[in-house]
Amino acid sequence: MKVIVVGPDSKRAKGGISSVIQAMKENRWLVEQTGMEFYPSYREGSRLFKVLYGMKQIANFSRVVDQYDLVHIHMSIKGSAERKMKYARIAKRHGKKVVVHIHGSSFLQYYQGRKPNKQKKLQRCLQTADCVLALSPQWKADLEQTVGLNNCVMLLNGVSLKRFPAKNKPFASRNLDMLFLGRLGVRKGTDDLLLAMERMQKDGLPFRCVMAGDGPVAEYKEKVRAMGLKEQVTFAGWINGAEKLVLLEDARLLLLPSYHEGLPMSILEAMAAGEAIISTPIGGIPEAVHDGENGILVQPGDAEGLYQAISALLNDPGKAEAMGRRSREIVDEKYDLKKLHEQLYAEYCRVLEG
Repeated sequence: MKVIVVGPDSKRAKGGISSVIQAMKENRWLVEQTGMEFYPSYREGSRLFKVLYGMKQIANFSRVVDQYDLVHIHMSIKGSAERKMKYARIAKRHGKKVVVHIHGSSFLQYYQGRKPNKQKKLQRCLQTADCVLALSPQWKADLEQTVGLNNCVMLLNGVSLKRFPAKNKPFASRNLDMLFLGRLGVRKGTDDLLLAMERMQKDGLPFRCVMAGDGPVAEYKEKVRAMGLKEQVTFAGWINGAEKLVLLEDARLLLLPSYHEGLPMSILEAMAAGEAIISTPIGGIPEAVHDGENGILVQPGDAEGLYQAISALLNDPGKAEAMGRRSREIVDEKYDLKKLHEQLYAEYCRVLEG
């Protein structure tokens, strides 16, 4: 078996797909069992650089694909989908098995919003793949119904538990009340979160929040200043590696009030660090965050509900810590990356034998 994985350069691109690919690279067992190699389809840079780099990589792919038995393609929306359809066509033309791994919280909305001829092209790409991987049971059902797939398999995102101590840091030793981890913007509910924190500040509830992520950081810094939250809210920018682990292990609550999600890595990593989660019941989130058990789910856009949820846990640290312990238990039971990579390997074997 020899597998090539197509997706963003995990060292030179940001986002959840890069995190998934980096975790695959770091699993020596998976790499050795599959002869896995990685083919970068995207790198950060200027708009012109990204276009030229993407075109060059697609052109070069035809020259290397014959070395492999199976092509594992990580696909999201917009430019990612357009590029990855080309990779899938090249792989099929060369007689290779193709696994398409769907990411992107708004993938189905993107699919349904395409013009009929373009929707047909994407549908054909997914239907002719040997396997389509979905991030949650709901996504699997939605893809099967909306796209008409009979080749869809669920593969959850997971966390490498060896990166986190077996015994999480006690809440009494943690210095950060709240952590937001994701791209700043409307889709991630950043504005709703600021409204909730403005209410907390007016009510005299002490708190400290770090907002870690890229996006329009300067714009949100100005909003925080105008709302009088400068003392409570700080911005860390895009973080990764050891810096991210430090914040995850020091925070009590993870806040991610998104409007669209798949199964965010930030939530799973925060659960592995033993945090209580405040998020929304969308995508695969309810599979991981059980309302009232290891976190609280509020409807997207409900700033008042966010305020109530955050206040309840900050005012009852014992309850928040119990939720954090349950978060870690759920990750251990269901989202251990080692077990999920074993499932992926079994899927590769099934596809190659079929």
